[in-house]
Amino acid sequence: MNHSYAAARPSGAPRVDRAVRLADDRVVQIAEWGTPDRPPVVFMHGTPGSRLFCPDLAATERAGVRLISFDRAGYGRSDPRQQSPTFLAACPI
Repeated sequence: MNHSYAAARPSGAPRVDRAVRLADDRVVQIAEWGTPDRPPVVFMHGTPGSRLFCPDLAATERAGVRLISFDRAGYGRSDPRQQSPTFLAACPI
């Protein structure tokens, strides 16, 4: 499967595009846009979508933030979940 920047048509290339291994051994692919030493903002794109979608690269840079986006589980270069998430798993008591 091809996951290229040209196919995704982002407003520019991300500054960082890398895999992060989670505690359960799955991989999540993340992209970072904007200024690296500025406050991080996590961008939760809609479905379908991908880490390569930056709403507006120039606006992100003007805002002076580090925009972090990611491929949701099972999309792009992120591994799928083996089971459906539960409320208890997300919010342990």
